[in-house]
Amino acid sequence: MKKLLTLCFLVIALPTIYAQQIFEVPENTPVNNNDLDYGYLITNEKNKSVKGEDYDRFEIELYISNTSNCMKLYPLRTNNLGQLADNSLYTLAEFTIKNATAKRLTAKSGKIEAQPLYAIVHVNNNTQTNNTSNGLQQALVGYAIKPGQSLSKKIIVIVPKGERPIMNCKTNYLPEMQ
Repeated sequence: MKKLLTLCFLVIALPTIYAQQIFEVPENTPVNNNDLDYGYLITNEKNKSVKGEDYDRFEIELYISNTSNCMKLYPLRTNNLGQLADNSLYTLAEFTIKNATAKRLTAKSGKIEAQPLYAIVHVNNNTQTNNTSNGLQQALVGYAIKPGQSLSKKIIVIVPKGERPIMNCKTNYLPEMQ
């Protein structure tokens, strides 16, 4: 019975554990994971007073760079009803600033998502309403990050005075095509 419970736990827990990895990202030093560099740069910083309290305000650029020679392609997925899955499944990483206060409508985190990938496909449909040449049209085939490509997002955070942002990164494992 114990072995059966252990086996059930492993079958349920291992995909969840493998699906997301969390690691700390040091300032100005990217962390490489699965041929992707995860990092951030502080582009501007200044002192700010909010309701009589002093804080440090940072403008941060989060980024992910594909350092491999291959495109990371994540094909479209469907849910149990055959409908296209939610776009949030294509989030590559979520950066969280552990010591951010979120005062003055500033951020505590930021997400970077893979970019849509389109291909020209042949559509053989007699009821086609738009006249495309020879039945060819663009179709979304998945999401990708190309070799050498960097994806970025800018956020503004406020941290307690005298502190620097402490950044965690949670990656989302997306199965690749073999």
